[in-house]
Amino acid sequence: MYLHLLVYIFCLSGSASVGITSAQRNCPSPQYLELGRAGTVECSFNESYSRFLWYESLDSTTNPRIVEYNDGTLLGSGYDSGAYDVCRNGSLFIREVSFDYEHYFRVVALPKLTQEDINVVVAVSPLNPFPLIGLCDGNKSCYAKLNPGDSLTCSVPDAKPAVNLTWMAVGPEDSALESEFTESKNGHLDTSQTRLVTIPFEDNDLVLLKCSQGKQTPRLLKKYAAILVESPGGIIYDSMTPETKHFERDSILVLPCLSSDAIQPGVVWKRRLAGEWRTIGAKVLSDIITTNDDAYTVTEEGSLKMGDIGITEEDVYVCMGTDGVNELMLSYDVKVYVEPEEANPYIDSCEGKVLCVLEVDEPTRLICQTTGSRPTINLTWVIPKTEGYLTLNTERSFIEQPAGGLYASQAITTVNPGTRSVLLASCIPENESTLLMSSNSSVLLQFPLDELETNPSDSWTENGREVQLPCDGGKDLSKLFVVWKRRRENRSFQTIAFQVLGKTNILLSPFGMSKTGALILQSAGIGDEGRYLCICGDNQKEVIVSYDVNVYVNPIPNNLIVTGCEQQSYCTLDKDAEDQIECSVNRIRPAVQLDISTVEVSDEAYISFYGHDSSSREVDDLYYITKTVNFRIRDDGPDKVIIRCKATGNHSAQFSLQETFDVRFSVRSRVGNGSLPWQIVVIVVIIIAVVATSLTIAIIKKRCSENTAGKGRQSLDDTDGEGTTEGTELLQFRKQDEGLQNLLNELKLWYKMSTEKIMPFPGAEDPLDLASMYVETTILQREDGRVDRWSPLESYLNIFENMPERTVIEADPGCGKSLMISKVANDWSTDCDSFPWNDIKLFILLKMSDLGGVKSIYEAIRTHILPDDSTLSEKKLKAILKGRVDVVIALDGYDEYPDKYGDSYFTKLLAGDVLRETKVVLLTRTSSLPERMPAGTRSMRLKGFTSPNHQQSYINKVTQRPGRIMERLGQIFGINGSVMEMFKVPLLFSIMVNLISKGSISECEDLGTVASLFEAFMKVFGRRGGSENETSCSWRGVDSLKLGKVAFGGLSRGGGISWNSNDLRRKLRGACFERFVSAGILVEEQQIRSGTSQRKGKQNVKFIHKIFAEWYAACYLADAFENIAYYIIAEQNLSKLNPFDNQYLFRFICGLNGTAADKVIRYLKSNYNGDEFALLCTIEKNGFTEEVLKEVTVLFSKTVALKPTSRLQRHSTILLMDIASRKGIPITDILMERCYALVSGDSGRLGIIEGITIPPLTSLKELILFHVGTVMSTQETQNILIYMSKCPSLEYLSLAKSFHPFIDFSRTNINIGGGAEGNVGGDEGMSDGDQVAVEIEKDYKELSYVIYRQDVVDSLNEIQRSKCIVQWSPFADSPTFILDFHAGKWKVLPRQEKDVRPTKEVCEELEDLSAKDHEEMCIDFMKMHRNGKTNGND
Repeated sequence: MYLHLLVYIFCLSGSASVGITSAQRNCPSPQYLELGRAGTVECSFNESYSRFLWYESLDSTTNPRIVEYNDGTLLGSGYDSGAYDVCRNGSLFIREVSFDYEHYFRVVALPKLTQEDINVVVAVSPLNPFPLIGLCDGNKSCYAKLNPGDSLTCSVPDAKPAVNLTWMAVGPEDSALESEFTESKNGHLDTSQTRLVTIPFEDNDLVLLKCSQGKQTPRLLKKYAAILVESPGGIIYDSMTPETKHFERDSILVLPCLSSDAIQPGVVWKRRLAGEWRTIGAKVLSDIITTNDDAYTVTEEGSLKMGDIGITEEDVYVCMGTDGVNELMLSYDVKVYVEPEEANPYIDSCEGKVLCVLEVDEPTRLICQTTGSRPTINLTWVIPKTEGYLTLNTERSFIEQPAGGLYASQAITTVNPGTRSVLLASCIPENESTLLMSSNSSVLLQFPLDELETNPSDSWTENGREVQLPCDGGKDLSKLFVVWKRRRENRSFQTIAFQVLGKTNILLSPFGMSKTGALILQSAGIGDEGRYLCICGDNQKEVIVSYDVNVYVNPIPNNLIVTGCEQQSYCTLDKDAEDQIECSVNRIRPAVQLDISTVEVSDEAYISFYGHDSSSREVDDLYYITKTVNFRIRDDGPDKVIIRCKATGNHSAQFSLQETFDVRFSVRSRVGNGSLPWQIVVIVVIIIAVVATSLTIAIIKKRCSENTAGKGRQSLDDTDGEGTTEGTELLQFRKQDEGLQNLLNELKLWYKMSTEKIMPFPGAEDPLDLASMYVETTILQREDGRVDRWSPLESYLNIFENMPERTVIEADPGCGKSLMISKVANDWSTDCDSFPWNDIKLFILLKMSDLGGVKSIYEAIRTHILPDDSTLSEKKLKAILKGRVDVVIALDGYDEYPDKYGDSYFTKLLAGDVLRETKVVLLTRTSSLPERMPAGTRSMRLKGFTSPNHQQSYINKVTQRPGRIMERLGQIFGINGSVMEMFKVPLLFSIMVNLISKGSISECEDLGTVASLFEAFMKVFGRRGGSENETSCSWRGVDSLKLGKVAFGGLSRGGGISWNSNDLRRKLRGACFERFVSAGILVEEQQIRSGTSQRKGKQNVKFIHKIFAEWYAACYLADAFENIAYYIIAEQNLSKLNPFDNQYLFRFICGLNGTAADKVIRYLKSNYNGDEFALLCTIEKNGFTEEVLKEVTVLFSKTVALKPTSRLQRHSTILLMDIASRKGIPITDILMERCYALVSGDSGRLGIIEGITIPPLTSLKELILFHVGTVMSTQETQNILIYMSKCPSLEYLSLAKSFHPFIDFSRTNINIGGGAEGNVGGDEGMSDGDQVAVEIEKDYKELSYVIYRQDVVDSLNEIQRSKCIVQWSPFADSPTFILDFHAGKWKVLPRQEKDVRPTKEVCEELEDLSAKDHEEMCIDFMKMHRNGKTNGND
């Protein structure tokens, strides 16, 4: 059986012979068969011959035939032994070729009696498929330096027949060289050799030669051999000055060996080791020649590559290249540099700070240094000036560190104070050292201050008000530095803040500084009083400004108090003729004097004041002042006098305190008229009151002591097992209830403060009110038990209805997770009516980036939410929250949680190991989901602005001209639908709207690709961040490329785009780092750590959004890829990136650099099923050229299957569909498996697995929905119809292998087409197909449903007008049904009707959908179409 199969294959292939000649015969001769293998003596007799007789010699009369073929029957000894067989065309099959078969064979063909003789020659291929060059040691290619007298030979041993060898000089056009050919025999085998007569060096030092088989049959050699030869005289490699190249230690070294025209086919690399030039690698045509040292690699382009280079790689490297005519020599002096351990020079006196203040009173020795660098760094001390700087005498020293090859560099200078009060000195690296260190360190020297030179200005401010003290140095002074000092009481001056080159440093809280150098105290208090001194200067001259700051406190109440006047309104006092007036003021600062006098001058003659008594007491720096005065009215005086109490003295002008009142004299009695003086009466009354009070208190105390004793006796019986009395439990309950109320109040206060105003994006000019600007976005909820089914929620408020214990809300970056949960917190804190708060007593929101090291939820609340002076301890919080089911804990940003990979408290909380009954909501990126969540966890997905209505709503809320902005957005999105995909992210959309509203995006700019659009973005951000002249910081500048390298590192490690601020500042120039932050590209945030008494921690910085990280990484890679070999790019760069997760990075590269784009596109086509994505990248590179549109047309001219196995293919194909639709390119048909119809009234898009949706396509012809064993719900069926109505070119909708959609219009008032209602089961003249439909309907009658939705009715009308055919095949063995719009019923498609499209093509397109079910699906689908729609010919 096996032999027959082998013969059949050989007869079909016709490829068993090594060589065939004499092609004019039916059986060419000679024919070469390979020794030891099965072979075929080829013949090509036509079908008129039916009998073939084969003989082993030319004598067919005496020698018997070895095999005969007679109309399919085989006879003969050769056939019986299995040695021979004959094909239908007369060819002779030989099972195993040996030298015994090397002779003539004869074949006689009947019935036409044709005889042909064939000379069979046995061929033997050599051991190597290439010839052997003598100097190459058996290798296919090599490099060699000839010694005098050396010759070049090329040979092929042990082959048959002898191989004809030729030498060729490789060049633009290869040329044959003169050689001497010899051959020798060894039994049956031959050895052939050719020696080159003359090596054509001519004027060159390198020659590239090739040895190969000449024109000969058979072809025994499949490959050539090549050698790159250096002349015996040698090359003077020291003849040219090397170009210095710097490489960072542990980086990849790549040295190019390229001419300006083309890559050299022959390249040799040498290195000077210990004064001797050694060959380290070569490239000979397409072969890479390596040495014993694996550290060196020569690339396809001829470049030298070394990975993870060290200091030992410092040397001179030379490349020699030739193209056969011209030679190229390049020399490189490789220097390996190592950045120092410090990001900035270390100033001894500053203890590692980049900028510090140092107070000195004598000439000061300043030392700065760096460690761990290579080479040494020339540090210099300078005095910065407004323009340039003054260099100080600097003593430098360098020490080689024990680590070997690394150095410590030091710079020392001495500074004299001179006449200055402040001097700024900086330690900087000189120009040649900026490769290692580009940042400076500075020290602000402060010398003894002569106060006599300053005249302070008085500054009064009200307690709690903001104070701003300007530091004006005049128009002629450029403020290089501003220093603020303070002195309180008799202490010395203390530096509280300073500003150097616009950068502010606050040494003492709570002070601040404005950009102009003014000192700011937001809420001045009594403790802030004192002498304040400002020193500003430019290191050439300085100005000193001083202030005496005083704080006044308005009294409480804010008026004078007149004893007897209970109200603040005008009052009248009834007094005796001789009496007393008392006036006071409380809690005032500074102290004032009080004066009591008459208002009318005329009254001074009748009333006299005496016994003036003033008292003042100070409590907590505030004064309580009382003024008492006695008066006497004359008998002839008026009955009423107007009296005034007024604050006087030095500071009274701050308050303007004055009270006016009437004194009325009703009794003019004198002392000694027989009645008791009123003073005695008052004293008696007071004594009586005191005695009565004392007696009452004594009685109460006695009764309380009796009650306490009684309760103590009772407690012996009432105490429970834990020793708690009922009274104690009640007290604890009341305390816990009070604690709950306190927690409630403090949470709501914190949320109101932190969520009321938000910045729409970092770098925005003004904050916006959250409640008024918030826009609802699309939220999907996974259906129970349905992995790929998601249903939309009406509002974010639905998240909190019927909550399970755990809920996960995932979203891509920038889709508004934090904004949405902040809106929830704001709603809860303001008791929003729309929120279902009845079941939620406490809402706790925490940022998980702050929770590193936190051991419990109670610690997190106490540390990160409650104020420092809160009375709620962790113990109290635990008592409040324990066992409560009306608490919701929202954890925002699991992707930024430092401890997510460990067994931390919060991973246990999410898993339900602690606080199982407490409801927890987790918000995280889709790419960073927890590994362990309890059963029953609800999954939700936030999708952003998926609808134009979302975008329109946002624009209406934040801009004044929404129509103009929507028009401009329409212009941009209309060019390329894939650009619109970017702006489904609310954060990016808000930035775009801001730029358009401010006119920052020119209407003349071509924004047809994502790269061009983002380039326009970055130009605007560049202008926002600072001067455009700072080219290093520009988006293609040196520091931007460094930032891109950092971003690439983060993305290649899984998407981390957050770094420690100091680490990133060290990698970039400080000025550029600040510019990136001020522009809003980078965002600094405080990462609060547990265990600190104050809310401070590690400062982190991250990109505003991941797409910005992709942009900078793309800029870096596009620049690097231009001169790097493809295989290095593929292996070391692109292989670390997932194109689906970083799609914009790939597209940005293609839009930024054409050379890099070609390499990226090549990589995508070779990996990830990436043809579709590669086409998107081609659009980024070339735009919408005719060639690109032709590719799109070809792609959609056949069935497009959206494969579940490739997210990248699905997503890219959908973007290309949208492009095709916008360009009017026909889309033949789309086939989707496991599809569901997520179509909302807003978006009108068709959804497929993993939340990917397809927009309406105006050029789509057919849509095939392939449901495998799933039930299409009423909602899904209706929404599919709605989607159809939005595709005006749609001709067919095919529903395959899905249960019902039975659409019954009989109970509705729908009129679609005006025809009569369906007659299924009612007409006598029913066809066979209709009868089948009746049976189907009876079987599945319970699945029928009625359509009532008006939008579905409208869609059906639109579909009917477009004459679109809806066909349905529920199962493999069922007929195919057509929807009859007039009857409103499904009708069987008659079997005689032809298929609307080739079924076989559909089957082939299913091939990649699911490897597991492919065979069954394909067969079922074929049956379905044959039964329903085809004529059986398929």
